Formats: sequence, C-alpha cells, structure tokens
Amino acid sequence: MAARVSGRLSQSLGVFLKKNALSPLGYQSSESRHAVTSLRPEAVAGWPQAASWRVAGLVPVVLSELPAFMGGPNGVHTMSWERPLAWHGRKLATVAECLQVSDRLNGGSGALVLNADLFLGPEFPAALSEALASNGPVLFTRWEIAHWPETSGARPNEFGWDGVWVPHGQLSHFQSPRLALGLPWWDYWIPYKALRLGLPLTVVSRKVCFHETHPEVWQEREQRELCAAVWKDLGYGPIRRKLHHLFAPKSERKIYGYWNHLAGEIRRRIRKEARFIE
Repeated sequence: MAARVSGRLSQSLGVFLKKNALSPLGYQSSESRHAVTSLRPEAVAGWPQAASWRVAGLVPVVLSELPAFMGGPNGVHTMSWERPLAWHGRKLATVAECLQVSDRLNGGSGALVLNADLFLGPEFPAALSEALASNGPVLFTRWEIAHWPETSGARPNEFGWDGVWVPHGQLSHFQSPRLALGLPWWDYWIPYKALRLGLPLTVVSRKVCFHETHPEVWQEREQRELCAAVWKDLGYGPIRRKLHHLFAPKSERKIYGYWNHLAGEIRRRIRKEARFIE
C-alpha cells in the first residue's frame, strides 16, 4: 500500500515538474514566444510598449545590465547581457546575443528580436505564424503613427523594419559583435546577408507593428561606421571595398562607396526578391 502511494506521489511530482520545468536560464517554460529587446534600466518599469507585446501573445524580455528576473514591472522579464557592445561610452546589447537568448528561451525553435519602441497589434501572432512557413528570416514592416493606440492613419516606413525572426538553424549566420539594438543598420544587415546567402526572406507588410514617429537622430559618422560593420561581416574590409568600388562591374561600384547607396541597394533587393505577406 505504502509503495503504491509512494509511486503515485512520484508520478504526480514528475508531471508537476514537467509542466513547470525551468529553462537553463531559470525561466518557467511557456507556450508563448519570447521576444527579446533592450532598454536602459530606468526605462523598464514605465515601458509602454510591453502591454501590447503581451496582448500579442509574446513574453517581453529585456537584455541589459539588469540582473535576471522573471515577471518584473509590466510582466517584463529581464536578462543580464554577457557580451555588450561598447559604443562611444555606452553599452548596448548586440543583435547576435539577443538572437541567441530569444532562441534559447523559445526552446531552440527560433529567435524573435524587436526594437523596444514598437507597439504590436493583436494580429501579430497570426502574421508571424503565416510567415514561418517560408523557413527563413522574417522582417516586419514598421507602420508610422502619431500616438498609440490610434492606428487608422498609419503609413508604412520604407526605410527600416525594427523587427526580425530568424530560424534556429540559421542563427550561426548572424553573429556580428558590431551591430546592436539601439543603433541603425542591424535591420539592413540581416536581410542583406540572408539574400546574399540565398536564404528565403519574408516581409510581413501587414499592419501589425507600429511606431510613434520621432525625428531621426543618427549622424553621418555613425551611419558610415555601422555600414562598415555590415561590410566587414560580409568579408569586405576597407581595402577590398575600395578595390570593388573602383573595379567591380559598373552597376555595382557605387554600393561599395557611400553608405546611402548600399542602403538603397538593400531596399531594392528586398522589394525584388523577398516574399511579402500583406
């Protein structure tokens, strides 16, 4: 009798532990996808976009210098970074580490990284699920609005995406330590490298990601530096870029020079080669 009771208790405990298993990072497993972003520590408690992420079925995770904590303010999980990028006196979470953290929290199914200033519509999960059928990186068109939650006058922003999904098996392609959230160019780097590698690229242009419009803050020097980081990850250092700028086929030369020419080429290739979900 005692043996049977003991066996039932052990079985019940096993079921409980399986249902409430902790990930290697100490977080409770969940059917929801974990979306990773980065914020200054003082901004986490009052982060207004977090609520829309939860409504969209996501678990918001902030990667920063904050210690790991599950279910903090606004239901936000925090993770302490391991390899931040030092950028002109600031520390920033690299996109590579954000991708790795998201993939681990998602049980190795893939990584979702979003800029913290994106509001998400409730249709986001359905759009993402539809895009995953392509088995390649996914971008999300950013729709500009004046004030959330009013989205009726939203207009698409053709100059950036601010969100990406990368399947687990393709994460090894996106390991640059020089591109970080909070800086431009990371959302150009991922689709451009994907296209150059021949990976299927999908763009969700449906109205599911919204951004309150604000003035551009990046300077010419920063754009050049980050564009150079993209080229370096693709295997084009300064000398090789200069040679291609001088001697590549005429139709390609300009993209190896001024950063804005490369940005225009990336947008052109995305429009031409990506699959769009509207």
